Amino acid sequence: MTKNYILSFLLCMAINAIYAQIPNPSFETWTGGNPDGWKSLNAQTIPNMAGSVMQETNTPYDLSSCANIISKSFTLGPTTVGFPGVLTTGTTGSTITGGANFTERPLKVVGYFKYHTDSITDDAVFEVSLQLAGSNIATGSFISTGNVSVWTKFEVPLTYTSASNPDKIIITFYSSTKTSGAAKPGSMLTVDAIATEGSTTGINNNTISNTVKVYPTIASDYLFINLSENSIQNTTVEICNLNGQILQTETLQKNELNKNINVSNIAKGLYLVRVTNEKINSTQKISIQ
Repeated sequence: MTKNYILSFLLCMAINAIYAQIPNPSFETWTGGNPDGWKSLNAQTIPNMAGSVMQETNTPYDLSSCANIISKSFTLGPTTVGFPGVLTTGTTGSTITGGANFTERPLKVVGYFKYHTDSITDDAVFEVSLQLAGSNIATGSFISTGNVSVWTKFEVPLTYTSASNPDKIIITFYSSTKTSGAAKPGSMLTVDAIATEGSTTGINNNTISNTVKVYPTIASDYLFINLSENSIQNTTVEICNLNGQILQTETLQKNELNKNINVSNIAKGLYLVRVTNEKINSTQKISIQ
């Protein structure tokens, strides 16, 4: 079985997940010990927290890597306490602030996880906050109790308190309970393939529209876009890296159904192709070889 065939198979399996505006959703790229677009306590001055987030390449759920988040112990005065590992799209500190740019209104944030703990009182915690100008407009959380040894889907439903669109998203994973001093050192949460599902505006961001095809999933010179029905507005095609940075933008004029896009000037790697018009909001993953 060739390498290209394996990569093509993995990409086809992943094509039903829409990663939208979540940065580096499969934790494929890392810099300075952190996945790009995410922050951890690795770089903080908290004793012993270096290595609380690590790249895992042996058994990822999606593509070639995932993120391990590990609880640690450190000495606070005369007492040694456990402290959860933290991975977030926000900025770590006494509180988590900031966030990644985000303008959608999903029904939930989903992904896949595994969890190992030696304590019956320790839990993995998942939290999501959609914000506008620094204030919450939607929140959600999920807690997993006990060991989860195989990849399992998690869902964080969102509860909205505003009809406005957000400008930031904060997704935070904790490898242990947030109760002070209760974290079990060594508890490990592994996460991968973070995505959004549904939309409060009626667009399902987790299902690729049957009206758009993007192929081949492994491209070298040209990428082909095919729409099966006319649109009354122009269709925008954006090629983004896994951090959500737009590298190339193309336009299909209204009622134009096909477009050939030259991608020969884009470096080899994994990319997202976002196709949008008044009917479509589709994101698909491709590889450029």
